[in-house]
Amino acid sequence: ASKYYASLAGVDRQMGRLWDELEALDVDQDTLLWFCSDNGPERVRGDDDTAAAESFVGHNLGSAAPFRGRKRTLYEGGIRSPAFVVWPGRVPAGSRASGLSVTSDYFPTLVQALQADSPLDQDGKLIRFDGVSILPMILGQTWQRPEPLHFASLKRYAMTDWPFKLVCNDGRQDELYDLDADPGETTNLIQSKAGLAARMRLASFAWRRELSDSRR
Repeated sequence: ASKYYASLAGVDRQMGRLWDELEALDVDQDTLLWFCSDNGPERVRGDDDTAAAESFVGHNLGSAAPFRGRKRTLYEGGIRSPAFVVWPGRVPAGSRASGLSVTSDYFPTLVQALQADSPLDQDGKLIRFDGVSILPMILGQTWQRPEPLHFASLKRYAMTDWPFKLVCNDGRQDELYDLDADPGETTNLIQSKAGLAARMRLASFAWRRELSDSRR
């Protein structure tokens, strides 16, 4: 625990130095600072890291409750992370935003915030970002993610097309959850919504195949 406290103290101290400098330069009101936690509490040998949130109450490395799972799983407890921005001139203090986002969204969001031209590749074609701009959400506007979120780790994969999420933890058995009604991922809908699950499975496969192709 002391290492975590030391890390927090170090971040707090350095961010304080940064903010002091921004104020000295008189750019603090127009500077966007973005903070995001690491994903999921760590596990120890012997943990069933796919277990429900209640299984980890009192765990010495913490719990992601009310979300299921831990670090290195693709359940919400392993991938959902708290984040916030500080942008005094644009975002009111204490305001809240809710939407499906990922750190790959940072760059396209900054491009839009700067009203910059989208970068081009060496052939003069627009570069296709992995993420999307979430600037409207940050600014409190009505916004819905225009494309699903995908994850892959070894044999595990997941796809969220809000509110539904397809997740596979062993490369064989898919599960389907409604995150709006069931954020703890306790009720598997794979049988009752088989058609939706099949479509999401194909979309996830196509995304993972695209990843493999990009490594060649």
